Amino acid sequence: LVHTQRWHGHVSLDSQLGVQKLHISPTPRIGGIAIAAGLLTAYIIASGDTRILVGPMVLAGMPAFVAGLTEDFTKNVAVRVRLIATMASGVLAWAITGTAMQDTGLWGLDHLLRFTPAAVLFTAFVVSGVANATNIIDGFNGLASGVVVIMLTAMGLIALQLGDPELATAAFLLACVALGFVAVNWPLG
Repeated sequence: LVHTQRWHGHVSLDSQLGVQKLHISPTPRIGGIAIAAGLLTAYIIASGDTRILVGPMVLAGMPAFVAGLTEDFTKNVAVRVRLIATMASGVLAWAITGTAMQDTGLWGLDHLLRFTPAAVLFTAFVVSGVANATNIIDGFNGLASGVVVIMLTAMGLIALQLGDPELATAAFLLACVALGFVAVNWPLG
């Protein structure tokens, strides 16, 4: 994407102007394409139960990806639309897997989350919250992807400790995708 910006730069480059802009020159905003390609590659090379975990994640992320990519190219997608798209990704994840957040360790909340509609809405809220929290630190030359690498590595190590090697492998594969993004963005963007 960096080397081909002469073909797409007129619509994909981000300026250096703005509070969160640390780039020293116009930089492609469409890094999500590289991450999506990495996720697709992770899905292709994964096997067995790991592939079964990664596939739904890639598919469920499509609404958020499409909204983000549209924003990257047009710079004209309302925040509300992107928020709804990330929430739709959370709902889609539930629709594909049948899994929603129901065990937070908070008695009152867990009691409410026994009801599927509440659990699905809460899952959508959390997915959207994590995506938007990560997006807030995007643009700082690899900071967001570095944080994602740390989170996914921690999740992978916890999964190993709990005897879930497939989830650990999925987390480590996704961390490698984010690490590839870090390599292109840090330290100068």
